[in-house]
Amino acid sequence: MRLARPAAVGHPTAFAPALSPMAPATSSLLRTIERDGLHCAGLVLLGGVAFGAGLIRLLVGPLQQSSSFSLEVLAQTVLQLLGPLVVALLALTRLMPHWLERARKPGARVWWRSVLSAVVVGMVLFNLFLVAVLLTGMVMTPRADLLGEWRDLLATLEPAALLEAMGRSGAFLGSTAALGLWEGRRALRRGDLSTKATADAILHATALVLALKLLWILALSPSHFSGS
Repeated sequence: MRLARPAAVGHPTAFAPALSPMAPATSSLLRTIERDGLHCAGLVLLGGVAFGAGLIRLLVGPLQQSSSFSLEVLAQTVLQLLGPLVVALLALTRLMPHWLERARKPGARVWWRSVLSAVVVGMVLFNLFLVAVLLTGMVMTPRADLLGEWRDLLATLEPAALLEAMGRSGAFLGSTAALGLWEGRRALRRGDLSTKATADAILHATALVLALKLLWILALSPSHFSGS
């Protein structure tokens, strides 16, 4: 009886059995990310335009600040204060019904896929929101060289602050995804996956995001209260 010779370690087929089960899971995760991102992109863009227009009008109008200073305040407000919070609140209103519906599926795979997808989507949506806010602010202030001013504004954004804000946005939305799935399973046990269950889940997720924001300010960002 002849034994088949094992594939060499460096041969591409050596890892095929190990990688093949990962391919469907990865493909499913990417489809979930794409689908959830498209569900939220329009609302987040609209929110960014409204946020940028409202704040820039306040800064250059009643507060009479210069255009360059107003844009810097706009960028820092999104990065340091309200950007991840607004993105998470807008996205969860669109995704909560989908999370509740996914709770019908048994097993842990739907949990990690939905939560991981929400983390990635939250990070991507934050960048979309930031760009919408800054572009709206630039369009609504007098500019001599729009492209040059845009490059100068992007140069003022610290990479560490941008990554931190993206991380917060992803963490906020991922947490609400986990809560939504838990709320969905609990509603299914009660036999009441209705409109009221969706409204309650959105309310609880909103409270969770606000609590996480407060926790971040009080515990994880002590520099907000220092004199430096």
